[in-house]
Amino acid sequence: MTLDRQEILTDSENKLVKVFLYLSFILIGIVNTFLGPMLPFLNEKWRLNDVQAGYFLAAQSLGGLLGTLVTSFLYKKFSSRWILAVGYVFIIISLLGLSSDIREIGLFSSFLSGVSLGFIIPTTTLILSQIAKENRAAAINLLNFFWALGAVLSPLIFFKLSSQTQLNYIFAAVALIGAAFLVFLFKLKNVRIASSKEKSTVSGGEKLAILFPVWLFVITIFLQIGVEASLAGWLPTFAKRITSSDWWLLVPTFYWSGFLLSRLFSSFYLRRIGEKTAILFGLVLVTIGQIIFLLTAQINIAAIGAFLVGFGTAPIFPITIAILSGKFEKKAPELLSYMFLLAGLSGMIFSWLIGYAASITGELKTALLIPLMCGLILFFLHLFFRNKTQK
Repeated sequence: MTLDRQEILTDSENKLVKVFLYLSFILIGIVNTFLGPMLPFLNEKWRLNDVQAGYFLAAQSLGGLLGTLVTSFLYKKFSSRWILAVGYVFIIISLLGLSSDIREIGLFSSFLSGVSLGFIIPTTTLILSQIAKENRAAAINLLNFFWALGAVLSPLIFFKLSSQTQLNYIFAAVALIGAAFLVFLFKLKNVRIASSKEKSTVSGGEKLAILFPVWLFVITIFLQIGVEASLAGWLPTFAKRITSSDWWLLVPTFYWSGFLLSRLFSSFYLRRIGEKTAILFGLVLVTIGQIIFLLTAQINIAAIGAFLVGFGTAPIFPITIAILSGKFEKKAPELLSYMFLLAGLSGMIFSWLIGYAASITGELKTALLIPLMCGLILFFLHLFFRNKTQK
C-alpha cells in the first residue's frame, strides 16, 4: 500500500497525524483490555456465571477477528479516514451499550467493541507505517508502547468503584473521549491509505506447504495468544476472588506494567540473548508467574506473579512473527495474515474455554491451569527443538 500523490503530508501535518495516532492508541489500549477488569462488575450487574462471563470475552475476540477480516476488503472501497471513523463510532455505541440493563445488549456491545478494534488497530498501524517511512520500526514500536500504556491505565479506571451508576459514568466518560478523537479525526488533512491493486500470487496449497516446516511457531502463536487472552480476561476476576478489598486491581495493573516494560526494553535484551533464548526466557517467566499467583492467597504476591507473566508474555508473539517473516521473505505479508487470523481464533477459543472449565470444575483457579499447561508445553517444545538443532 502506498500513499497517492495528493495524499503526501507536509512536515507539520505529518507530526499532527502522528500525535493523533499515538494518543488514540492509549484509548485503544484501554478499550482493548478493560473488559477483563470490568468483568467482575458485569458479573454482579447481570448475575453471570463463569460460562456466561466467558461469552463476553469471546464475543470481543470474535468481533476483533471479523473486524480485521472485513477491514482488508474495505481498504479497496473507502478511505482510511472513514474506516477509522466507523471504528470510533462503534466504540462509542459499544460503551453506551454496556451501560444497558439488558444483558443481550451488553453481549452485543462486547462484540461491537471487538469489531471497532479490528477496524482501528490495523488501519492505524498502516497509516503510521506509511508516514514514518524512514523510521518505521521505531514508530510502530512507539505505537505499541502507547497501547500498552492504555492497558496499564485500564484497571486503574475501576479503582474504588462502588456502584453500577459509577460504572455507567466510566462508560460515558470513555465514550466521550472516543467522540473527541472522532471529531479531531475529521480536522486532520490527508489521512488516507491507498489499497494495493496486486492480486495474491500464493495459492492456498502453497501457503500450507510453507507453513508446515514452521509448525512449531504456528503452535506457539496459537497457544501463546491463548495464554494472553486467558490471563488478560480472567486474571482480574481471579484476583477479585482472592480479596474483598479494591487492591485486587493491583494484579491486572502489574500484569500490564510487566508487559509494558518488557516491550520497552525488548530491543535491549534481544541484542544480547537472541530471539530463541528470549522466547525460552519469556516462557520460564510466564510459567513461574502463573505458579506464584495460583498458589498464593495474598494479593501483593499475586501481583508480583502477574508482573512476571506480563513481562515474559510480551516479547513472544512479536519475536515469533519476526522469525516467520524472515523465513517467508517476500511472501510474508500474505502468509502472515494466516497467523493473525490464528491469533484471533485462539483468543476467542481460550476466552470461552476458561469460563466453561471454571463452570464445570466449580473453581476458576482450576480452570487457570489451562494457560499454565500451555506455557509448559511451549517451553518444553522450544527447549527440545533448540537442543536438537544445536547438536
